Amino acid sequence: MSVKSVHTIDIASFGSPPYKGEELVFEKHALFSDLRIHFPEVFKSWGRFKKETKRFWSMRRKLTDKIEEMLKEKLHVEGVHDGRGELKCGFMTSKLIELVLKVAYALPSEQGHGLLADFFVKGLKFEKGFFSALGIQILRIDQRKNTETTERMKQDMKHAVEEVREKCSGELESLRSSLSTLEGYRREIVRILERYLYVQVLDGYCDLILPPQTT
Repeated sequence: MSVKSVHTIDIASFGSPPYKGEELVFEKHALFSDLRIHFPEVFKSWGRFKKETKRFWSMRRKLTDKIEEMLKEKLHVEGVHDGRGELKCGFMTSKLIELVLKVAYALPSEQGHGLLADFFVKGLKFEKGFFSALGIQILRIDQRKNTETTERMKQDMKHAVEEVREKCSGELESLRSSLSTLEGYRREIVRILERYLYVQVLDGYCDLILPPQTT
């Protein structure tokens, strides 16, 4: 495993939070307990990193809940699809919420912001009752009951993103600050680990017992 891949965290995630219960997923690795023995100085930063990770995801979850309600109102949809079975009419997918978060989070001054917004909003496609963005199905409408055109939906989506960016500016800035803090802790951990890259014998007893080799 590369030192550089100690932990990766981004504003958008189509999976679950990187922790279960009190532990980060990484801590469930079979060799994690040995890291505590061989690299005790890492854990001075690890505790802060872990605490900030949970704070970040708590703030992020509250914001995505808020975005969900805003999208329901702005796009005139009933709710979020539960992920089981066929996508129902009048429902959006959780991926739509993630995409709106990612587009709203990006600062206009950041490289690629315009490209991302263009792909997301201008690239919306409608086919057989489904709206898709970036190749991902995000919403299904009943054509018999809903006469909105693709262009109207693009406008509604654009306004929804702008509304999230405006009304949730404080929450978005808190997430930026938290991610910056997390990156600082991550760099600190990586610097410590890199000092050990070429050390052949590490201090501390290793409780990893390997089975005897047979020929």
